[in-house]
Amino acid sequence: MAAISHIAHPLQQEGHLRPLNSRRDLGQIADLVELCFAENLSVDGKRYLHRMRQMARKQANAWLDLAPLPFTSTEGFVWEENGKIVGNISMIPFVKGGRPMYLIANVAVHPAYRRRGIARALTETALEQARKRYARSAWLQVRDDNPSAMELYASTGFVERARRTTWLRNPGNPRGEAAPGVRITPRKRAHWKHQR
Repeated sequence: MAAISHIAHPLQQEGHLRPLNSRRDLGQIADLVELCFAENLSVDGKRYLHRMRQMARKQANAWLDLAPLPFTSTEGFVWEENGKIVGNISMIPFVKGGRPMYLIANVAVHPAYRRRGIARALTETALEQARKRYARSAWLQVRDDNPSAMELYASTGFVERARRTTWLRNPGNPRGEAAPGVRITPRKRAHWKHQR
């Protein structure tokens, strides 16, 4: 039996990575995020996408309006192929203790373009950008039912720091009441040390 094999080069394609342009990319990013996370979108997530689409329409119809967008504080990168955004990573900067930090969000790759190294390229580029800005750290959240993403993030240096036991409120418990045997109390300063 004979076999022919070759070494796959994951990023050999027509696409390219570029910085996110909030004035022209928001609509496509909203569509991509919705496609990739449709099953897990919370009400807040849907509101966020609606707001992104509103801002995209506003910018498309306001070519003379040069006022900054509310999203300009969000940095990031996209992967574009043939004029279509097929990958995205958002970087939300904040400051803690006088040092910059980043929350990485909306890491999404169109299902037809997965397993090509796009998410890795986006993540590594975002982390390099954070290093260039002297960020103290970068944070992200990932669902534990997404082992591919967990593996990617671990391989790029992320370390698990916390685990949420509940991500979405139970639809059968709309007021967020405590489960039997659980007591909810106001947060106290002493709790922060334990949480950290």
